Amino acid sequence: FDIPTTEQVYLKVFNVNGGLVRTLNNSKLSPGKYMYEWDGKNENGKASTSGVYFIQLDTDPLGILKRFYWSSKIQNM
Repeated sequence: FDIPTTEQVYLKVFNVNGGLVRTLNNSKLSPGKYMYEWDGKNENGKASTSGVYFIQLDTDPLGILKRFYWSSKIQNM
């Protein structure tokens, strides 16, 4: 994703029930391009099960929510 100006950026992963799985970013970012990779682990470092998850990107004043599928079998190859 691209950030045009310095902004507070929240990047979070949620399960299908809406529960927070992991916060990938919760800080101010300078203008630029960013890429984050989720390792499939929750906030406690425990591996998440395969399934559908949502990633939420929030900045002032915009927010984006995307659905994706996580497979622990693919990640562990």
